[in-house]
Amino acid sequence: MVGAYWRGEVTLRQLRVFIQHLPPTSALHRARMDGHAWGNVEALLWLISHKLGVLDQRLVWHRGKRPRWPDFKEFPWKKDQRKIGDRGKATVGQVIDFLRAIGPGGKGLPDGDVTTVTDR
Repeated sequence: MVGAYWRGEVTLRQLRVFIQHLPPTSALHRARMDGHAWGNVEALLWLISHKLGVLDQRLVWHRGKRPRWPDFKEFPWKKDQRKIGDRGKATVGQVIDFLRAIGPGGKGLPDGDVTTVTDR
């Protein structure tokens, strides 16, 4: 279609209307959404899912508790940045000291039990 525009067979307005009315599963829409087919139906379902989470929080608030608002859900194809066992910017020593501090009586881990932990 772009070739037809450059050959003068269609006007710029016709090209714009053609592009605007492409189906949501077209290559143009997939390129805009990181290669995933994400149309109006999927977007609506995703928004409903988020709004149900907000509604659930409001029902909990109605009972007298004050939890924090839920975060907006990431797109399904986005990888979660937080992983189990991720210690963030803390070193292995800081993590071990923290675990020792939160244990019963401040003695969460006895010395010598963490010989296999390596710093990455």
